[in-house]
Amino acid sequence: MAGTGTALADVPTLVINDAMSVPLQSPSQYVAFGPTSVLSVSTADFVFCANLDVGAGITPGAVKFAPMRSHWALPSAFDVRALTFAAGVMRINPGAPSWVVPTTLTCQARDANGQITSPYSPFSNFIFQDGFDETLERLQRTYLVNWLPDSSIGFSWPDANSADWKNAPNDSCTWGDNPNTGLTDVPQAAENSLCAAATGVRRPGAGSQNDTRFGDRALTMWTSSTASNAFTYVARVDTRLGAQPNGDLPNSHFLGVTPLTPNAIQASVVDVAIRDAYDANYLTANGTYCLRNQLPAGTGAQIPDTICDPGDPNVFFTGTLSAANDGILSERVSLIPAARAQSLFVVVMRQKKVGGTIGSCQPAAAIAVLPSPDVSANDGGDSFIGDDVVYGFRNSDSFVWMGCTP
Repeated sequence: MAGTGTALADVPTLVINDAMSVPLQSPSQYVAFGPTSVLSVSTADFVFCANLDVGAGITPGAVKFAPMRSHWALPSAFDVRALTFAAGVMRINPGAPSWVVPTTLTCQARDANGQITSPYSPFSNFIFQDGFDETLERLQRTYLVNWLPDSSIGFSWPDANSADWKNAPNDSCTWGDNPNTGLTDVPQAAENSLCAAATGVRRPGAGSQNDTRFGDRALTMWTSSTASNAFTYVARVDTRLGAQPNGDLPNSHFLGVTPLTPNAIQASVVDVAIRDAYDANYLTANGTYCLRNQLPAGTGAQIPDTICDPGDPNVFFTGTLSAANDGILSERVSLIPAARAQSLFVVVMRQKKVGGTIGSCQPAAAIAVLPSPDVSANDGGDSFIGDDVVYGFRNSDSFVWMGCTP
């Protein structure tokens, strides 16, 4: 790798942890500052990164990895252990054995249209197998499910033009043959894995059988603008570690268990980081956020201005975003054996920039979940990552491949 202050001209591809391929643009640069170095890469794609140490005592390295995309503020992370540059490919942390990733650096990569660019693993156990099969990935992404349907119970994918939410799971990490039945519900498959998902959510629509507390899942985040010129976006996060027991029903991980304090240091855990990103030409770094265990009451498309009111009994954590570190949301969900599944809603409120603009059908913000890298790199990890990033738009717009209507 080139030395201090050297620009990497015409670097076409970046590979992170031997797993993700990201096409780069110029400029991309590696700059050393005493004991600390910064690796900056420019891309037309979206790259979300975090540091996660699952308790192995790994100390993050001194090289900071900072993805850059035009107008966007994206999360950065440290722990670049090694860099190689050959044959037009830059590799971060190359050569680790497939069963060990000696780094805390984990990233999610999406192409310029929001689609998954590559999985962590080309193979895995049944529930996540073939996660990068293009036809299957499009179906799974379109219908917000990361499991393969069990034809023995008569399930088939909803019609391409009329998704039937009553036949699809309401929870990315728990499921049954009918999510609206009672305790007779059973898992589709007895897999033993880490599952992590970030999806959109809406208040239940007309005719929906879903619980009003947990809403209808959606391809994009629920967003709206407030009277104070703020832009609010809401995502649903579902996580699970280990096999799903019988009776572990969709929407069963919000209530009845006091959520762990975010960012609390826990022993013997698998952590999942929560990060956001936003169009810095449209939104500011300053803002507030909260975590909820159910949606606010009410009807209509407008998100209540009081959604993060600390007096709301369904708000269990509030925080402030500042210009430090570009105001990126930084939280985590810790999965422990006694509470191996958790679901929550993440709410972010940012001010809109005076005079700021955004293109039609272009996302304004995104929320990503990033599982621990040593788990994700193995077959028991979250190998299908098509639902780990969700985008928010000014209205009902979405990426062209999702059916954008300007």
